[in-house]
Amino acid sequence: MIALFLVFFLFGILAFVTADKPDGLRYKGLAQKTLGKEVIPFVHRLLGILLMLSAAVGIIWYFFFPPFSNKTFFWGYLLSTLLCFLISDGVALLRFRGK
Repeated sequence: MIALFLVFFLFGILAFVTADKPDGLRYKGLAQKTLGKEVIPFVHRLLGILLMLSAAVGIIWYFFFPPFSNKTFFWGYLLSTLLCFLISDGVALLRFRGK
């Protein structure tokens, strides 16, 4: 389980650091398809921050509040990761909609 947190934490760092680079993370979500390429750096930075926070909270939760089962915790954490992607696209859509 710790490896899962580390992978997503490193993925968050990768998304945050390579936000402005054209060869960086190639995640193109709903915000990019709707608003164009100018929102990609914002989405990647926000996604990186959310993934790092999610991994940090997951590690703290795993150690201080032991889960009932690792399978349930695994799927719950993957669902929270999916929510990070949806939140980053949603915030970008709300922020850049009028521009």
